Amino acid sequence: MRFTYLDILEQCFHDKFRGYSKQEVDTFLQLVAEDFKEMNDELGQLRSENDRKQRKILKLEEKLKAAEDSQKNGNGNGNGHSNGNGNGHSKNSNGFGDIPPEVLKEKAQKIIEKAKEQASHFKQDAEKELQRLQSEIKNLKGEKKDLLENFKANARNYLQTLQGNKNGDHHADSNKKD
Repeated sequence: MRFTYLDILEQCFHDKFRGYSKQEVDTFLQLVAEDFKEMNDELGQLRSENDRKQRKILKLEEKLKAAEDSQKNGNGNGNGHSNGNGNGHSKNSNGFGDIPPEVLKEKAQKIIEKAKEQASHFKQDAEKELQRLQSEIKNLKGEKKDLLENFKANARNYLQTLQGNKNGDHHADSNKKD
């Protein structure tokens, strides 16, 4: 039996002379415990099945990558070996197996273009960040200026208040000295 959230929340026990019926509570707790055990077992099975499928996906991705690499390298035989001397290490003068120099040059150009694009994106991001920081610095300088002006105004007011008190206290002090 599977309990729902509401089944557990709405469970009522009959009142007895000194509280709930111990037998009803124990029976209910036993049913809940069995339900949770079933769910825990099912969760364990689902996790192990998920792990197994994840491993299978990784193996298939590795096979797919190997097949794509083999196809890109022009082998076409799917086993990852070149058709040279049988050891998979047949090399021509460029040191890259059976890959013609034109193909290597094209691949190098693509790599260079991709690197240039990435560098351009990094540069744009850096310029945006620089503009943001410059704007923030400008705002902070404005806030600093405002705070200094406010501080100076407060200091002037305080000094004026002190001078006003001193002048008033001075008259009181001069009367005491006489």
